[in-house]
Amino acid sequence: MTNDPFPMDASELADLIDIPLERWPGNCHGIALEILHMVPVEGMKLVRGHYLGYVHRDSVYGGGPQQHSWLELEDGRILDPTRWAIENPSKPSIYLGINDGYDAYGAQLNASIPPGFGSPGQHLIPIIKRLSSDQFAGIFPGAEKPKKDDDRSWENYASRLHFDIKKVPEHLESPAEFYGALEQAGLKYLIQIDKWIDVMLPETVTCKTDANRYFDLPPREELTDTAALQKVFDRFLCIEDRENIEEELEEIGFSLERDLWDPLNKMDRYYKNEPIETLPGSVTNTLSVIAGDLLGKGFGKELEVERFAKSIGYPRNDLKELLEKFGHRCGYDLSW
Repeated sequence: MTNDPFPMDASELADLIDIPLERWPGNCHGIALEILHMVPVEGMKLVRGHYLGYVHRDSVYGGGPQQHSWLELEDGRILDPTRWAIENPSKPSIYLGINDGYDAYGAQLNASIPPGFGSPGQHLIPIIKRLSSDQFAGIFPGAEKPKKDDDRSWENYASRLHFDIKKVPEHLESPAEFYGALEQAGLKYLIQIDKWIDVMLPETVTCKTDANRYFDLPPREELTDTAALQKVFDRFLCIEDRENIEEELEEIGFSLERDLWDPLNKMDRYYKNEPIETLPGSVTNTLSVIAGDLLGKGFGKELEVERFAKSIGYPRNDLKELLEKFGHRCGYDLSW
């Protein structure tokens, strides 16, 4: 069966969902939901979170991070039908491309706030103390409920629960089991609703599997491993993303031009279509150390790097393997 091409013209898409473009600004969730059901792309899902990019002064939105809804494709790319209403309200368009500022669940914003002093999760101690032994074991698999006066253990478990609740589902080993155990213990309220829906009610945010008509989008650009890693380095090891990168490099004994720019330029000019296994030391030696020290460094940055990599075809585990392969080329443990 041949699918129809997805309409990348905003006016044509507006006709298909029968909602005129003038009603799109300020209605990002409704528009994305209509497209999900009426113009389905296999594997596409609805995502709720924040848009962290540029906001035009003539937009109906205020400045700063915006609560927003968009669509994510199975290959990790972003399909955003209403981004134009935020960035360029006079020119309707459909965005299809990399994750360059989309923060599902507001998790990056959450992570960008440095933790306070003291042991995190203190407020959870009385809550988990009231759990039965079975409920406790469900939330903390393999663990036994501590004795009432074992303050250190209660602090550790409360801290662990605090951070597990904040994690995005893909960072949890078994998110459905964890969320289910919290529900069984009467603690569903601790879970952010967007995360709960994605994990426990995925059918409400994904295309219907029995749709009789699907649409196809242009394929994602296929990259070599070297070219993909270069894109990650170019985006996150640069002055635009790390305004103090020159000073950060000096602290670990490197220079901006010689040790960062030169090998990146070589990757782009000579080696982006070559396998990582054949890259010379002039490319891998300093870049491995710099990436090991700076890539993803900072509150919320690790998740931002992962989401960008996923949108160019390298989800978290693939990014991890890519970095390990790059570091192995020069005998450096570049783990993620």
